[in-house]
Amino acid sequence: MVHPRSVAVILAASVVATTDASAQTPYRAASRDISFALVGDAIISRPLSVNNEPEHLELFRFIEDADVAYANLEIVFQEVAELTPMVSDRESYMFADPSLAEDLAEVGFDMVSLANNHALDYGWEGMRATVNALDGAGIAHAGVGENLALAEEAAFVEHAAGRVALISTASTFEAFHAARPQRRDIRATPGLNPLRHVQISLLPQEGFNALKDVARAMGQDPGSEDRFTFLGRRFELGDSAGTRTEPDRADLERILAAVRAARSWADWVVVATHTHEGGGSREVPADFLVEYAHAAIDAGADVFVGTGPHVLRGVEIRNGRPIFYSLGNFAFENETVPFRPSAEWQRVDLSDEASTTDYYDERQRTAGGYFTRDEIFWESVVALPTFEAGRLAEIRLLPVTLGYGTPRSQRGRPLRATPEAGRKIVDRLAELSRPFGTEIVFRDGLGVVRILPAPTPQP
Repeated sequence: MVHPRSVAVILAASVVATTDASAQTPYRAASRDISFALVGDAIISRPLSVNNEPEHLELFRFIEDADVAYANLEIVFQEVAELTPMVSDRESYMFADPSLAEDLAEVGFDMVSLANNHALDYGWEGMRATVNALDGAGIAHAGVGENLALAEEAAFVEHAAGRVALISTASTFEAFHAARPQRRDIRATPGLNPLRHVQISLLPQEGFNALKDVARAMGQDPGSEDRFTFLGRRFELGDSAGTRTEPDRADLERILAAVRAARSWADWVVVATHTHEGGGSREVPADFLVEYAHAAIDAGADVFVGTGPHVLRGVEIRNGRPIFYSLGNFAFENETVPFRPSAEWQRVDLSDEASTTDYYDERQRTAGGYFTRDEIFWESVVALPTFEAGRLAEIRLLPVTLGYGTPRSQRGRPLRATPEAGRKIVDRLAELSRPFGTEIVFRDGLGVVRILPAPTPQP
C-alpha cells in the first residue's frame, strides 16, 4: 500500500516537472524570428485579387509568405455618394470603393500607414470612412486620428511570430491636415501625425556677415552666433552657399517618445514616413529624413520605411536595422479614379461637358505627362527583410514593374519584373544605396543586400 504522503510527493513532483516543461516551451515570439514584406505607395482604385497572371501571382506569394506585410495606403476608401472634397489647392484627389479594403486583406496585407498627403482629400469624414473600412477588413492602421494623441499612437498586428507595432508619420501635407491636441475646454482637431521640418540657408562668411548687416539696418539684432533668423528664414554660416533641412525638434521628440513606448509594448516596431521632400534630387532623401530615420532606429525601431516621392531611394543599415528611404510605388492606379472634384477641373481648360477621360488626357498634355513619361515612376521593389534570433539575417528585394507604356486600363498594377528589367531596377537601387555604405547585388532574380555582423539587440 502506498502511503498518502508518498502520493503527495509524487503529485508535487509531477506538478514541478510539468511547470519546468512549460518553462522550456517558450512562445514562438521568444525565438525573435520574423519576416516582413514591405511595399511603397498603394494607390489602388481596382481589385488586385482578380488578377491571375503568373507574374502577378508570383509577386503576391512573396507577400503572403511573409509573417507581416505592410503598405502605405495613399487613397481614401469612401462611398461616392458620401464624398465631400476638402477645400484645398491640391492637384489630385484620391478615392476608391471601401470594398478594396477587404481586397487588400485578401492578397495578404496586415497593416497600412495612413499619414500621407491624401489622407484628408475628402475631409475628416473621408478619413473616418477609410478607418472604418480597414477595421472591417481586419487591417491594422496608424497615422491618423481624432486628435494628435490618437494619430501618433502605434497600431498593432498580433502574430504568432510576435506583436508588431506600426507608427506612421508624414512630412508632406497641407498645414490644416495635421492633427491637434485635445484641450480641456474645446475639442481637438482630427488629422494626421505630422513631422514638420525646417529649411536652413547656408552662407559663406562674407555673405553671412553682409546679411547680418542688412538685418541690423532693418532694426534686428542677429547677435554674434553663427546662426540667426531673418525675414522668417533661418541662416547659418557654412563653407559654401546652399541649404539643408532638419526635423522640427518638438515633433521629433514627440514621435520618438511614441517609438520608445511602442518598444515596450511590442516585440517589433516599424516606423513609416511619407516624405516627398528630397535632398537636391527626387531620388535622394532630404537631410531631415536621414536624421529622423537614424533617430527612430536609435529609439528602438526595428524597421524604418519611407514612401512618398513615387521613386526608389537608397537602403541603409544602421545598428543592424534596415532603413528604406523610399520603396516607390506598389500600385499606381491614379488614372482609373472615376470622378474628380471641381478643384481639379479648374486646373484644366475644359468645358463642363468634358468627361473624366478628357480630364486625364488634358492633365497628361499640360502637366509634363503626369508621371507617364518617365519609367522610374513605374519601377519599384518589395522589400523582404528577415530577422533570426533578433538579428537582421537577410534582405531580399523583389523587383516590380507597373506597366509603363501600357494603356490606362492596365497601367499601375504590380507584376514581378522580368529578369532583364529586374536587374536594371536592382542596379539603380544599388547605386542609390552606395552613399549609405550599402552593397546590393542581383542574384536569382532578386536584389540581395549584404548584411554585416551587428551586436545582438536587446528585446
